[in-house]
Amino acid sequence: MLVVNVFPDTTSRHVSHVLTGLSELAANKQIKLRYKTKFDGYTLEPKSSGILFFEVLDEDSGSIKKVCVDMMDSGKVIFDDRLALCDVYFKRSYDADFLDSGVDASQRHKVKPYGLYFACKSIHHKSEYEYLYKYVLLNKKKFFSDFSSLKRAVLLFKNPVKSTLYKLGLVKSFSYLVDPRSYESEPDQSSSSNVMYFTRVWERYA
Repeated sequence: MLVVNVFPDTTSRHVSHVLTGLSELAANKQIKLRYKTKFDGYTLEPKSSGILFFEVLDEDSGSIKKVCVDMMDSGKVIFDDRLALCDVYFKRSYDADFLDSGVDASQRHKVKPYGLYFACKSIHHKSEYEYLYKYVLLNKKKFFSDFSSLKRAVLLFKNPVKSTLYKLGLVKSFSYLVDPRSYESEPDQSSSSNVMYFTRVWERYA
């Protein structure tokens, strides 16, 4: 079986569909899903941005693949430290010209284009809350670095539900998202025209 170890350093909704897919696979016992703040052999610094890092371990062979999913808007931003570490680096805003000039030649083959996606949330809340808990642990320095952050952390113990998580910036990211099944419909189901995906388009070299 495959074991997926996720580094929980972001609450960006732009990686929510990846977490949802992994949670669904884990719930169906197709993978083992874990959230790790430390890895053997290397150290990761939290980025708290639209990039998700995870390891995929094959329990049978012992082989490990490291994967990055980069959902940042700019095609001219590559996290070099993550790129050097991973085996494959999926980039939403894929810019082949930038890769040819702005990325080390030995690393370019790792970067792969990423397609369209829809933000969503798994119905398996236990997995989601475990991720958020590990996220708080990983970013505890940020939460306790000043008085306002300390005040928010104290509130966590006084009211450990929605209002506190909202103040920590967690519920804002995931709470309003819908289950992926909400995007599905039967082939013969009547519907009206709706905009299901909208993206900003701008001049490539503006």
